[in-house]
Parts: sequence; C-alpha cells; structure tokens
Amino acid sequence: MRLLVMLNRRFVPRIREEGHPVGVAGFVQALVPALETAGVQVALATYERTPRDRLYVRYEDLLGKPSFCLGFSYLQDLRSVTSMFKGAAEHLCGDIDDLIFYHQSSATVALTPPEARCAITHHAPFVDDVVRQMGQPYALSAFGGGLEKLKALSVFQRRGIAWLRRSQSSLCVELSSAQRDRLVARGVPPTRCHMVPAPIEVAPPRCLQPSRSLHRWLSGGSETKLLIAAARLDGFKDIGGAVESLSQHISEGRIALFVAAGDASEEQARLTLRSSIASLPRGTMQVVPRWDHDQLVVNLRAAATKAIFGFPSSYETLGITPLEAMRCGMLVAVPDRPDRIGMLEYTTDRGRYADRPGGLADFLLRSNPGVPASGELLARSSPTAFAARFLSLMDRPSINTSRSTGGTTHGRIGASREAGAQS
Repeated sequence: MRLLVMLNRRFVPRIREEGHPVGVAGFVQALVPALETAGVQVALATYERTPRDRLYVRYEDLLGKPSFCLGFSYLQDLRSVTSMFKGAAEHLCGDIDDLIFYHQSSATVALTPPEARCAITHHAPFVDDVVRQMGQPYALSAFGGGLEKLKALSVFQRRGIAWLRRSQSSLCVELSSAQRDRLVARGVPPTRCHMVPAPIEVAPPRCLQPSRSLHRWLSGGSETKLLIAAARLDGFKDIGGAVESLSQHISEGRIALFVAAGDASEEQARLTLRSSIASLPRGTMQVVPRWDHDQLVVNLRAAATKAIFGFPSSYETLGITPLEAMRCGMLVAVPDRPDRIGMLEYTTDRGRYADRPGGLADFLLRSNPGVPASGELLARSSPTAFAARFLSLMDRPSINTSRSTGGTTHGRIGASREAGAQS
C-alpha cells in the first residue's frame, strides 16, 4: 500500500524543532513510523496559502521523505489547483491508481483526483458549523485571516464534503463520534465514517526535569491550581474567557492559574493575557510560551495530583493535550457541551463542568486534584493500533474498489521524481 499524507506546511517546523509536537503535526509524526512498520510506503505533501495570483509546486525532502509543497489560495480556480496537485502527485509517486491520498483537512479533499482513493482525519471544525453555533465574530477570531479567507475556506470545505459524498472510495477516520456524526449529517454514508480513538504518546526522556517556573508555582500556596497548556492561542481555546471568569477568585487567592500556550509569533496575545491580570497578586497567575512535547509530558506528570488541567475551549474537534494530561494522571476540566466538544466521550462525568458563567470556577473549587485521573480516560489508542485500524478499514471491499491498471507498473514512491532528475 502507498500513502500520500497531506498536511499544512506551517506544521513542519514544529516537527523539526520539537521532535514530537502536539496537534496535527504530532499526529502525523507519530503515525507515519507505525504505518511504515506495517509495510506502507509513505510520502508527504504539504500546502501553504499564497496571494491570489500565486500557484506553484516546490519539490523537497521533508523529515527524510520525498515531498512536495503546493502553494495556492482558497480564492483561486479549483480546476487549476486540482490539476497542479494531481501533476505533482504523479511526478512524486508515479502512477496514482493505487495511491491513497490521506488528508488532515477537508479544505484539501476537493483537490483529490476523482478516481483516486482518499482518506481523511478532520482536526479542525467546519466553518459553517462554527458560524451557525457561535456567530461570525467568534469564527473570525478562531480561524483568523479575515472575512475573505473565512468565506473561501468555507467554500473549499463544502467542496471537500461534496467530494466525500460522491466518491465510493473514500474513508473518514475521525477522532471523535461528534465529528463522525457531523459528516453523516452532511450526507457522507455512515459506512464510510468511523471513529478511531486518538493515538496518545506520553513517554518523555528520563533526563528532563519539570520547568522551574512550573515547579515554583506548584510548590507555592494552598489555593486550587489550574494548568492550561495549548499549542496556540487562537479563539477556539478561549483562554482569555477563562481568565476573565476566574479573575475574582484569583484576586481573592482561591485559585492560581498557569498558562503555557502559543509560539514565538503569539507573544502579543500572551502580553494581552498578562495585562489583564497585572493587578493580581504576584505568582497567582503566570503566562509562558508553550512547551515542546517532551517538556510538556514531564510537566504534566509533575502537576498530577497537585493541579487540575483546564480545557476551556468553546469549540474543538478533539483536544490531544488534555488527553495526554489524563494519561499522566491529571484531572481534566472539560465544558459539558457534547455538540461542540469532541473529547467528552473520552472522559467520565468527574471531569465535566457546566458550560455557563461561573461553571469552571464552581468545578475547580469543589474538585480534588489529589485523586489520579489516568484510569478515567475512557478511549485510548497507540500509533500502532491506530495504523492497524486505519489499514483494515482501507482494505474493505467497499473502499478498496477494483481498478483496471491498464498494464501500468505502480512502482515505489519517489521513483518518478528520481527518473525525472536523472533525465
């Protein structure tokens, strides 16, 4: 089996710099070796957004694998983008008749050749759902990029869903039942929509120690401690809303908050958070950049039975970091909104708080972080188990439809590119 994994180009530096990052990058980084161990040939394709007048392909080696990057705009003609994407896939992988296109976003599904096999795991919500349930201002803040980009992304997502409805050789492998049900509601056949638990890895190097700032915070005071860790500080995380809702309790010394979120480009967002608590007692709230994955796991283990992990997101497909926090023994606070929060099926009632003003504070003040929560993770998987389930689903007759190869030789991934380089 041959697989072309498609993901956003901006995630690749995280894989290089952090080794095992969170989110989509971490998902791909963990899954690819497991697929290769199972005998799958894997190549990478990435995409990056460009100005409306720029459309290109750049060939490169990423993470030791043959790859190409497609630069395009959501505002461009779909036929032109699709043609360039297909040509790049053929140049990199040779004959695409038996190639599986594995997308991590519905926004790129519509680029898949109509005769090809396709799989997808959604890591982000649908624009239309977010606008309908949360309003356009919230969607603009959460997705970023302005109104024109938001509308164009919505169009590409709808085209991707239409592609999945039409194709008899597509498979949706979702990390939550809520996301699977959203696809079925859009007309994707239930037989091609499956929930597979997210692969969670929590084995850090033994030489690492908890970060000093977190250690000092955990050691000080007797107030209830809330730790929030996130890769990004986008609107979906709603960390600002959590700070606002807890500010009175923080100022009274009843709750202490530690936030580790966002990369270097999001320093302004962290400054905004810090300014909102400038008048609070020193040490009751700290805001630092996100940790790399190894440091994150060490810190989560250090905080187990001492602090509660907060997941105040108002709309999320899943949430890998809170699942890792549970594996490390932390009690995780999750808003009880099954229609908007995909990870609720992974948790017990003990970790759910009422999604209303004051709900998070009430939960924190009545909960005991000293009781380990690692056994309360209801659904779990590993990269090996996820890969095995993925491959078994792709091998089903309803997905693995027969094709006439016309006598062509499939070859190995990268062979066409190498031949082109030698000619």
